[in-house]
Amino acid sequence: MNDERSAKPPGTITLRDKLKFTGVKNKEIEQEIFRMHMVSMNRLVEAFPNFNFDDFFTITTTVKLNKNMRTCAGRYKKRFDLIELNYNLHMENPGEFIPTYIHELAHAVTRFMYGRGVQSHGHQWRSVMAAMGQKPEVYHAMDTSKFKRKHRRFKYSCECRDNLILTSVRHNKYRRGKASYSCRSCKASLCFEEEVFS
Repeated sequence: MNDERSAKPPGTITLRDKLKFTGVKNKEIEQEIFRMHMVSMNRLVEAFPNFNFDDFFTITTTVKLNKNMRTCAGRYKKRFDLIELNYNLHMENPGEFIPTYIHELAHAVTRFMYGRGVQSHGHQWRSVMAAMGQKPEVYHAMDTSKFKRKHRRFKYSCECRDNLILTSVRHNKYRRGKASYSCRSCKASLCFEEEVFS
């Protein structure tokens, strides 16, 4: 019986890994990710010649360019075979798209090669990153200040102070009449002044 697996020369990929893109559509980014994906996987096959990656190449991996992510550069979700990349953060730092993608791909490969019990950024993951030709860096250095969530706070006053800050939860209870607040010092009821951000 002539099987494709037995006919395959060692160190080459014959089963093409399937990538599906969702989220923001950007053909240029998708093509570059696919190109680097294949380069990285070929490097991996060369670095681990005794490991059979055929089953990994049949998995459909979804790559989502996510506009809703804030400060996280990317994440891998095993349950869905999903790699999410922070679209907005990477559009500000286009040179970081590929290193972030390879970082997350290394999580998928590490989970496939070593199973569930490995540390996220342990020595197995580091060896996979090195085999793919990337520095095994855990954290990114991109400026995220523009994308951080602003927390809504509400300024209240009483007879003795005018800068008491309440959270959204307490403010909403006050507004709906489900709670009333008084100053611990002067015992006067607190009055809403304005919304502030922190």
